[in-house]
Order: sequence, then C-alpha cells, then structure tokens
Amino acid sequence: MASVTGAFSTYPSLLTYRVVADELSSDPATNTSQVQVRAYVDFSGFSASSYGVQGSTTPDSWNYGFMSFSSSGSIKVYDSTFSVDHNADGTGSYSFSGSASANGWGSASTGTGTLTLTTLNLAAGKRWTGSAWTDCTTNKRWNGSAWVDLTIKKRWSGSAWVDLG
Repeated sequence: MASVTGAFSTYPSLLTYRVVADELSSDPATNTSQVQVRAYVDFSGFSASSYGVQGSTTPDSWNYGFMSFSSSGSIKVYDSTFSVDHNADGTGSYSFSGSASANGWGSASTGTGTLTLTTLNLAAGKRWTGSAWTDCTTNKRWNGSAWVDLTIKKRWSGSAWVDLG
C-alpha cells in the first residue's frame, strides 16, 4: 500500500485529502496487476453539511455531490480498480496523485505517490538475460565460463540420498 495526503487550504489542520493505492492481485500470464485507488476526505474536529466536493485522482475525475459530517472521521469520495501493465522483465510500479476542491474549504493537492508492484516470475523454465526471457536448460549447469552437462550421481530413496550404481 502507498498513500499521499494534501491539506485543504482554508482549514489545513482540520481537513485533508488522502489518496491510497493497493495492489490487489498480479497475473504473470498477462504481465499485469490489478490496482485499487481510493480517495478520502479526512476531518478532525470539524462539522459541515451540504458540501459538494470535486476532484481528480489518477486516472479519473470525480464529483462527490453531497457531504455532511461532524466531529472526526473519513468519507470515501473515490474508489476504482483497474489493470496496470508491468515492464518486460516483470517489474512494475504505479504513480498516482490527486487534487480536490469544495466551496468554503479551498483546494487540496497531494504529492505524487508510487506503488511498487510485485515482481512477476513471467515464466517457469525461463531466465531473464537482462533484455529478454530465454529458456533455461535444466540438464546443464554453469561452471563459471560455460554451460556443462549435469551428471546425476544420487537419487532420493524417500529417506536419504543414495549413490546410483
């Protein structure tokens, strides 16, 4: 999870705008992750009614038509789930930010947050060469300068390794 926060200009100590991003799942077959982004108006020791709040949160604009609250708490004003592509090597990240405004409260902007996505193992039996995925050779081993054939000399008996005869 990653989050960013910004204070409303008129009441910076009482009202903040918060954006939260979470990775819900990842799929090596499509080299993507499902990301959920939520935005909240957080309030502390503040009462208001009949306020419309509008704003933007990467990747959408939104409009929360009516807001009424008292004391302290949070109101969710945005919630969206979408697919994010990973890089060719299976790594990935999602950058996000947001802004909001309301009559009487002024505006609030967050900085930019970055959600680092799970690195995907794109294919069993493959290895990353630095520029592409290539097949692994399972009957070879690297001796420091070249791939050489493996020689199997032991087998598992169920309780111990035994020499092959």
